[in-house]
Amino acid sequence: MPRTRRRRAVPNADDGPPATRSRMTVGDSGVSLSEGRHKLVTDEKFMEMNKVLNNIDEENGLKFIEADFHIEDNRKDHHTLEYEHKDLIVRRGQPFTLMLKFDQHVYTSDLITLQFCIGDRPLQSKRTVVRVPVLFHSSETLSTAENWSAVINERSGQSVSVTVTPSAEAMVGKYQLFVETKRNDKENRQQAKSPIYVLFNAWCKDDAVYMADDDLKEEYVLNEKGRLWRGTVNNFGGSPWNFGQFEDVSLDAALYVLQKAKITGPALGNPVIVTRTFTAQTNSMDDRGILEGRWAQDFPQPSTKPWIWTGSADILEQFMEKKKTVKYGQCWVFSGVLCTLCRAVGIPCRSVTNFESAHDSDGSVTIDVHWNEAGEPVEELNDSIWNFHVWNEAWFKRTDLPSGNDGWQVIDATPQESSGGLMQCGPAPLSAIKAGNVYYNYDTPFVFAEVNGDRIHWEVKKDGSMECIYIEKYKVGRFISTKAVGSNEREDLTSAYKFKEGSDAERAAVRHAFKFGSRREQKVYKPEAEDVSFKITIPPVVATGKDFNVQLDLKNNGNSIRDVKATLTALTSFYTGVPSDRIKCQTFEITLDPDQEKSIDIDVLADDYMELLKPDALIQVYAKARVQQTGQAFVREDTVDLSPSMEVDVLKLQAPERVNRSEPFELRMKFTNPLKIPITKGMFRIEAAHIVRSKVIPIKQTIAPGAEVVETCVLTAKLLGQTEILVNFSSDQMVGIYASTNLYVHI
Repeated sequence: MPRTRRRRAVPNADDGPPATRSRMTVGDSGVSLSEGRHKLVTDEKFMEMNKVLNNIDEENGLKFIEADFHIEDNRKDHHTLEYEHKDLIVRRGQPFTLMLKFDQHVYTSDLITLQFCIGDRPLQSKRTVVRVPVLFHSSETLSTAENWSAVINERSGQSVSVTVTPSAEAMVGKYQLFVETKRNDKENRQQAKSPIYVLFNAWCKDDAVYMADDDLKEEYVLNEKGRLWRGTVNNFGGSPWNFGQFEDVSLDAALYVLQKAKITGPALGNPVIVTRTFTAQTNSMDDRGILEGRWAQDFPQPSTKPWIWTGSADILEQFMEKKKTVKYGQCWVFSGVLCTLCRAVGIPCRSVTNFESAHDSDGSVTIDVHWNEAGEPVEELNDSIWNFHVWNEAWFKRTDLPSGNDGWQVIDATPQESSGGLMQCGPAPLSAIKAGNVYYNYDTPFVFAEVNGDRIHWEVKKDGSMECIYIEKYKVGRFISTKAVGSNEREDLTSAYKFKEGSDAERAAVRHAFKFGSRREQKVYKPEAEDVSFKITIPPVVATGKDFNVQLDLKNNGNSIRDVKATLTALTSFYTGVPSDRIKCQTFEITLDPDQEKSIDIDVLADDYMELLKPDALIQVYAKARVQQTGQAFVREDTVDLSPSMEVDVLKLQAPERVNRSEPFELRMKFTNPLKIPITKGMFRIEAAHIVRSKVIPIKQTIAPGAEVVETCVLTAKLLGQTEILVNFSSDQMVGIYASTNLYVHI
């Protein structure tokens, strides 16, 4: 279904989290607010009615004493050894071994049942209580409907070794284990002291998230370090990000938001539902989720500006500590957190950046730009094209769709347009996006427009009517990027999202998608007379504080005189493509004889823009020209990036390559001011998985042009193995400066 714009009140994050599910909600009159909708039951009454959740202790029966979960061996086999949680963490569809100890010798005549319970009110009828008979021989055929199994491997006196295999479709989450026995009509049931976590399993062929390639699993499930591509189409780079999916807060947060969204029962085993829920819960627009977005010049305090974050764990820790929305994020921060949630529960996931990313607000799968008759942009009416937008892809089967739609699915936590009444997006199959099959769930039309929508330019007449004057077919969806497997290099994914620009297949996909858009009855694609050619020259990257020039070249290729009215406009803007302050606007009237060439230009001076520049350091340049005799139009909008080149090495780190666990070591940070102006209110922010979650070092002095500042910090590593230290530098004049260094921790 097309996504529709929806105005809604944004909840105040300071109001705190929504109340947990009320057992008995009572209004001012003393009458239950839920009376008449469902029968309310107290926790005590529920436990009384649901007897399988109660311990039973009958004399002369076989009584369970304790369980050895073989945590290290099982977690190693299940690729969960890296989790900071100390409990047993396993992946569904794969066996694990328990040693059960009883108060007496165990005989083959004894009946043993393992009962796994998930959720705050588990019920067998809801499949949240799973009862698994323990078989004494693997050849026995007894099994449960949920396809869990438990078989005794070895029996030694009062202990038995049991191999348990959860269903490959098991609900993901935290289970409580009960061990139930029956001997000579004497029943006993005791709860194990520790919980068991069950996750999705990319190593299991029967799991919907199965991934055949080991290198891909290593990258998209197990790698805590990543790169998020940011910048402009002419100046971009990969910023380091610490996903930290193995930190204790990450798994806790992932399971908490699923519970908060009231995802229960078999839905907890469905990656379609789980990932879609994560996209809604990561932002705060509807449900006071993890992170509040803000795209503005000012950021009310206390808060953290989006470009200061270097990883997900600090955000999740703040959220879980108070169960209140964290301030603030922008698209790459939402993507980093969403990737962490997915990997924490075992769903393969990666962050993906789309440069020149369109925002279709009406389900037309096109992007609308409006101009007045004077040639000036009407910014208030325009769909935006973000310089870059970061979303995610998650890997799983789409059993809810026709064949051919398995594999990578686009999911997006950045709040843009409402879907199903919530700010959520996806999963949308990549195969459907590429083919223009925008009728497949979820939100495929919106994502298609982001990467392959045509840009429709409208001229707004004085009476309010509009005329389509120009169509840009190849503006959006450039250099679609993700971190390469096994390295920090960029992998280009553009060909996975669309066919080669201008090819018959690409145009066919656009026409196919357009047929299902909200503008399918509107005839915007029509032949145009063109005998004047236009070429605009805009410097893609300019040093902050420098002047620059914008030039439009015109040539009359026809046999008749042509009169052209052209307007050049420059405005400051945010990376979302939303313009802010107008810097300069100039209109020209040009007469071209046959075969004649002319040029017009404007100078944009540093004095014109410095006080107006936004933190993203971007200027949008608009050009519109209209041939009076034929109605031919030319329009263009491009971005001038005034931030330092992503290739400039202004932040350098120095640390040992190898350190001992629990022994302090020193990190040295050096920043060199690359600007022609002084830098004020600088700060370093340090983060490293299992070393330091977040540490800020403010720089008190002003940094002159070309000057250096050096700071040191003492850190201590907690866990063995390879890790990465991330450092971010930000100031009033510069943001988004990152560096990283690898570190190996040994005994």
